[in-house]
Amino acid sequence: MDTQKAIGLSLIFLLLTVYMHFFPPRSATVQPSEMTAQGAVPSHGKVSIAHKHLSQAVIDHPMPVTEEQASVYTMANDCLEVTFSTLGGGVKKVWLKKYKTYLQDPLILLDHQSSQMGLSLSMPMQTLHTRMQDFQVEGAGVMTDVHGNQVLTFVLPLSFGGCLSHIFTLKPKGYMLDYTVKMTPGAQVSVSKIQFDWDYHAKRLEKNIEESRGKATLQYDCQKDGFQSLSATAKDRQEKSLEHVSWVSHKQKFFSAAVLSSNGFTKGVVSTTPTGGDVVIKKSRVVLDLAIQNLSTEGARLSFYFGPNDYRIMKGVAKNFDKNVYLGWPVIKWFNQGVIMPIFDFLTKFITNYGVLIVVLVLIIKLILLPLSYKSYIAMSKMKSLKPALDDIKKKYAGNMQQVQVAQMQLYREMGINPLSGCIPVFLQVPVLFALFHFFPNAIAFRQQAFLWANDLSTYDSIGTLPFTIPFYGNHVSLFTILMTISTILYTWSNNQVSAAQGPMKTVSYMMPVMFMFVLNSFPASLSFYYFVSNMVTFLQQFLIKRFVNEEKIKEKLEDHRRMYRGQSHRKTNFKKMLENAMKASAGGKKMKK
Repeated sequence: MDTQKAIGLSLIFLLLTVYMHFFPPRSATVQPSEMTAQGAVPSHGKVSIAHKHLSQAVIDHPMPVTEEQASVYTMANDCLEVTFSTLGGGVKKVWLKKYKTYLQDPLILLDHQSSQMGLSLSMPMQTLHTRMQDFQVEGAGVMTDVHGNQVLTFVLPLSFGGCLSHIFTLKPKGYMLDYTVKMTPGAQVSVSKIQFDWDYHAKRLEKNIEESRGKATLQYDCQKDGFQSLSATAKDRQEKSLEHVSWVSHKQKFFSAAVLSSNGFTKGVVSTTPTGGDVVIKKSRVVLDLAIQNLSTEGARLSFYFGPNDYRIMKGVAKNFDKNVYLGWPVIKWFNQGVIMPIFDFLTKFITNYGVLIVVLVLIIKLILLPLSYKSYIAMSKMKSLKPALDDIKKKYAGNMQQVQVAQMQLYREMGINPLSGCIPVFLQVPVLFALFHFFPNAIAFRQQAFLWANDLSTYDSIGTLPFTIPFYGNHVSLFTILMTISTILYTWSNNQVSAAQGPMKTVSYMMPVMFMFVLNSFPASLSFYYFVSNMVTFLQQFLIKRFVNEEKIKEKLEDHRRMYRGQSHRKTNFKKMLENAMKASAGGKKMKK
């Protein structure tokens, strides 16, 4: 070797030594098929010595120290804007573009501070936690396929060959985000278990924080037990082990963040923890085991729902997914779905003011129920005409309630009156009452819709705040609730003019509206306003019916029936025999006591 070559090699060696000293390599320069993922990292962020050695043996690319150092990508459609991060290769932020918080801020359903999700892949000798991995982005980032869907693929090269891919697909419309996990065919490793974990802190989105906290929970659908949920009102931590799960939803009052699997989750554990803060209303955690698929061909297919609790939207997502919107017991739910909601949807096409819409809804429902209201009024009129005769019976058999009841039944039979005839029309209207009681608090359509002094019909209206809290009432004054109470008392007074109610029953009828005032003070203004308008319409309805009903003719018909009954054959009917036997038994019992 000549002198020039020796000097040249020495300088190159010296330069390499200095470079290696000041600029140590972060990863070896190898082909993608030789790259690797980092080993397991405990959730608290400290790496054990064993894991550290394993990681040093397989890491081929740096991991960002903080979330801010990761690269972010965004996909958006008409409903959602979803932000993704290379740290974890997953969803970091979701903005619901059509909605705002109660403070009129953009409604961010989740971000990297309130939501952390990832996969754990169990493989020989190690477990891969994707949450802490620094993924790469395939191609130029967000791509658009032939169907107009936006596609974003994150790739994590693996040392044993191939890559782990997270593929996200967002359609041009809707609240669904598809998520597929795959390994390229070159990955020479078997995955024995795939676990999806999601920590979620539900943020306050509505004005009434206590109601929001009381409705935030985890809901899920299992193959065996069907739709289930953890207690939303529990004061302590709730936890449940699940098997064969189709989906799990972090459900709030009006919005949900859910994960679904077309192949189902084999098992899992879900839990919720109440909080007392003003920002986070509840904490929840989901850990689900995915059904093992051939990751190199089909992949593990998941999907997310980030959107409103709107029955019309949710019913097309998955089986039982619409039950995230609670519409009451089966009969009540059927009435809401089959009657109330179709009428409401029809009215929204023509009426934009939701206060006016409620008035029209009242008129339509009252018109439908008019035959029942008319029959109920006639029945009360008949009972009112019998009041003098019923009073005479009570005086005649004072102290003997059994004989009073027997004599009253005989009188009803003579007059041709069914004592339950007044109750049946009212009973048939009960499903309507309960249906609306569930419809208004859960209808997202009323959210942030203003009417008169109410800024938001989906929550209580307040015309003043008290310096103290009244038990069961609260510290605010709802004017719609007060108007509802006054109108109910007015309606009750009008009703008592027709009915034969007396004594304790009459007192209770006036106490009920006051009790409802305490119950409904914190309920949505839409519900209180509906009841107020309904009471006023009912009062007007009864006034008009009274104008067209001749009570004297009702009395004449009753007396005619009584004469016909008494003019019939005097042979004893089964009913007469029953009355006589009952009266004899009662008289015999009294003699025995003496």
